[in-house]
Amino acid sequence: MAAKDKVILRGVSIIMGRDKTGTFGSTTLTAVAAAGAGTLTVAAIANFAVTEFIRVGAGENAELVQIHTSTAPAGNTITLNTTLRLSHAIGEPVVEMQLYDMGPATDAGATCRFQGEAASQFVWDQRLPYVKLPGFVTLEATWAFPGQSLYNWVATTGALLSKIVGAGTLASPLQYATDGTDFGGGGELMVILVGQLFDLTSIVCYMFGATADYTRPNLQLTRGRATPLQARFVASNAAFDTTVPTFAADVANRPTKGKVFDALVEAGVFEDAGSGLNSTVASGGAAGSSSVTVASGTGAAIGDWVRFDTAERIEIFQLDSVAGAVLGIRGQFLRSLAVGAAAREQTLTLFPGIDADGATLALSGSVEPMQSALSRTTIGLRPGTAEARFTLPVIQTILENIARALGIPLAQVVGGRLPVLGSNVLTSKEVNGLYLRGTLVDATSWVAMGWGTDIDLSQAFELLINNTGKPNTVPITGVPSAGLCLQNYA
Repeated sequence: MAAKDKVILRGVSIIMGRDKTGTFGSTTLTAVAAAGAGTLTVAAIANFAVTEFIRVGAGENAELVQIHTSTAPAGNTITLNTTLRLSHAIGEPVVEMQLYDMGPATDAGATCRFQGEAASQFVWDQRLPYVKLPGFVTLEATWAFPGQSLYNWVATTGALLSKIVGAGTLASPLQYATDGTDFGGGGELMVILVGQLFDLTSIVCYMFGATADYTRPNLQLTRGRATPLQARFVASNAAFDTTVPTFAADVANRPTKGKVFDALVEAGVFEDAGSGLNSTVASGGAAGSSSVTVASGTGAAIGDWVRFDTAERIEIFQLDSVAGAVLGIRGQFLRSLAVGAAAREQTLTLFPGIDADGATLALSGSVEPMQSALSRTTIGLRPGTAEARFTLPVIQTILENIARALGIPLAQVVGGRLPVLGSNVLTSKEVNGLYLRGTLVDATSWVAMGWGTDIDLSQAFELLINNTGKPNTVPITGVPSAGLCLQNYA
């Protein structure tokens, strides 16, 4: 064998597996299935068919196998095209999975990483370790998506793909809205990385029982600069294979190069308007719906931005229709609106200039390794806190922008003066949200909104006054408490 033949040539695909929804096969084992077995004895075979991929087991004992390509399930037996890698007990689940082609990674490629812990035990009569004691092993897969497809966003946070709604039009934009509770969750998840060697055979890394690390995406939205979306998954167990996979992967939402960020078009803040709609919810406004009835639609017009509810329940949408007191929105509500909740017109103040480095949208927070004394491998990630941070470095040094950056009510800017700073800093609740809109390579609009924004001064506000040509910006940084909403529309 030539050495070159077994050198990795290129990446082929990134596949993610999720439990199917709707009508699908779901049953349990009625007999022990040993490692190396080629059949499963199950309680029922309804909705299982040849070539389908199924999950056997759950969590740290899950694996992905394929039903035989020509032998259909019959009686209480499912014949496999590939044998089991793990042993499975009576009662463990057998569930049909849907495989999704998530599109390419950046040219840095994807990495399957195995990191172990070890402790040395020393003794008194020799210099070298007496024994090396192995600890836990972490199995992880990392890569970066080149674009800003909402499907890639959902994948990197670990949310279900069903969280993406809409048709991709202005009236019904493709939308992913979240309050963060779906980060790191979403049930059983498989990650499969496929590469090709120089002899055109395959090397496949399977990551079973995976959990997403949602703290990775950190985007600098800059004209003419790549803005890759970082992804990291920690698995409960893993396997390698050289068999050419016969994935029947869903490619309907596989992003193309058209979903790569092109340029920032607008950046601004949402604040309560002094006129227009000022009403309350009368009925409707259920989670997932696109309409609501208010007590009075006076002042409402198509294209207006409206804040629904207050504080940590704020949602902001543009109106698509107004029929008396019935308002239609461009998007879908994340949460149900209570009767009496506010419906208040917003002023979207767009900044005419943003620093050449662009705006930033970053996710952060905490995830902790989940470990068990009975398992050698880390069995997943335990989701902790989550935070989204918007930073808009505005180049216009005016008092209103300084007030916004410091969280001071705009009403205190009077007669070209901003009063002495003190207890008034970080008291403003006028910034109800931050807004970014850019275009993708396919000329569609990509929008990011942070709802219920708290001004963040954890990174210093500095006003640089100089004549050396160094740029000065007023950084308006906000952390949404009510939700993050991403939209894409033509």
